[in-house]
Amino acid sequence: MQMNNNSIIHNYRDDADLRDKLFEFIDQIYPWAKFRKWHKLGYWSEQYIPYSIIENDKIVANVSVSRMDLIMNGQPANGIQIGTVGTLPEYTGRGYSRQLMELALSRHEQEVDTMFLFANDSVEEFYPKFGFTQQYESFFVKRVELNSSGFRARALAYESETDRSIVNQLLANRLPLTECFGAGNYDFVFYWHWINSFPDSLLYLEQEDAIIIATERDERMNIWDVISVERLEIISLLPKVVRSDKIRKVNYHFPPDIFSFDYDQSKKDEDSLLFVLGKFDTGTRPFKFPTTAQT
Repeated sequence: MQMNNNSIIHNYRDDADLRDKLFEFIDQIYPWAKFRKWHKLGYWSEQYIPYSIIENDKIVANVSVSRMDLIMNGQPANGIQIGTVGTLPEYTGRGYSRQLMELALSRHEQEVDTMFLFANDSVEEFYPKFGFTQQYESFFVKRVELNSSGFRARALAYESETDRSIVNQLLANRLPLTECFGAGNYDFVFYWHWINSFPDSLLYLEQEDAIIIATERDERMNIWDVISVERLEIISLLPKVVRSDKIRKVNYHFPPDIFSFDYDQSKKDEDSLLFVLGKFDTGTRPFKFPTTAQT
C-alpha cells in the first residue's frame, strides 16, 4: 500500500504491515497492553476499527471505535465506544487527536444512538469540545467477614483452549450484567480484559456453571463481572471465590438490578471519567458500565 508522508488510514485489521505498525505504536503508548496476543488468539473482530495517522512510515496517532449493542434503562440502543486514543510524544501539539476524533465521529454519528468513552483526568477538558458531557458512575460497597475455607473455584487461563471454550459458551448465552447502562455483543473487548486486566481472576464455579471475576487487595474484594446464564444470588457465592482470610469489604462494580445483592452504600467512582454524546438515559438509579466492556 503506497503511503504519502502523512496519511489517515482506518479499518486495516487484515493488512499485516499496517497492523504491525499499530502494535508498534501501542507498545510505546500502552506498553503493558498485549494487543499482539489479543490478535493472535483471534479476538480482534471487525467491530474494532482503528483510525490512525501514519507519518514517516509509522503510526504516530490513533483513535479507535468499537461498535456495541447497548442497554439503557432496560431499552436497547446502538453504540460506539471511543478508545485507544494517543499520540507519540514527539508528534503532540499538531492537532492529530482532534483530526482523528472529528473523522471518527463524522463517520459513525448517523448510525448510532450513543457515543461514549472513558478518559483519564489529564484529558478531561478535551472531550467536551466535541459535545461530550461527563456522567458519574458508582460502585456498591458491602461490609463482610469472609475467609478462604469455602474456596472451590478454578482460575481459568486464556492460554488454555479448554478454558476459552468454557468462556465462549457462557458469553454466548450470558445474562446482561446490568440493564441500567450495560452492553451486549462485546466479547472482543471482554477477551482483551481477560488477557490484559484479569489474567488470573476469572474464577469458574463448575456446579453453578458461572464465572466470577474477582480481585483482592488488603481487606477488600472487588467483584468486576458475573458471567452466567441464570440469575444468581452473589452473596452466596462469595465464600466460594474468596482466597484471603482478611476480606472485610466487597466492592461491586455493577448495580444489583440483574444479579441481586445487598450493599451498605453506593459511592461515586472518582477514578471513572465517563463522557457521553447522544442518547443517555439510565433512569434514577446509580449505575456502572461493565468494566469488561470498556475500551
